[in-house]
Amino acid sequence: MSKTHRYQTVVTEESKTAIRASKIANIILNICELYKVSIQTATDIYYTSTTSDMIEKGISD
Repeated sequence: MSKTHRYQTVVTEESKTAIRASKIANIILNICELYKVSIQTATDIYYTSTTSDMIEKGISD
C-alpha cells in the first residue's frame, strides 16, 4: 500500500517578482514583433497600457 504525499509549493516574493518580470519582457518583445517597433517604443506602449496597470495591481497576469 502506498501513501499519497501532497506537496505544497512555496512562492516567495522574489519568485513572484521574477515571474512578473519575465511575463512583462515577453509582452514587450511581442509588441516589438507585432508592431515592428523598437524595444524602447514597445516598452513605452506597455507601461502606458491598461494591461500594465492590471498586472502591477495583481488583477491580471
